[in-house]
Amino acid sequence: DRMEQPTLARNRFAPRPPLAADLSEYVGLRMRDLQVAHRVIVEIEVAGDQVRDAYGTWVSVSDLGPGRCRIEMDADSFLWPTHLIANLRAPFTVLGPPEFHAHLRSLARHLTDSTGS
Repeated sequence: DRMEQPTLARNRFAPRPPLAADLSEYVGLRMRDLQVAHRVIVEIEVAGDQVRDAYGTWVSVSDLGPGRCRIEMDADSFLWPTHLIANLRAPFTVLGPPEFHAHLRSLARHLTDSTGS
């Protein structure tokens, strides 16, 4: 709406056929193939449905019993998994990777030192 006197590009190309009949599904499947830095796995004392309602798009949730589930997520950094764990405010066990466990311990020390407790 702000262009005046547009001109056609000189380059022409032949359109390619779509890569799949359902492009949305294709993109979703391809996203799973991307390499990520960390596969975070945590068991937490929260009902799986509660996690799915809050974070279902971002994590895989497996029910382990009433009020307990396993969360698996791929992440480039530990920022998002830390956010998720902190906001659920429930007892948890880190199953992997060891670097995430170390990250949480370091963060806990930092927060404790910073608050003077």
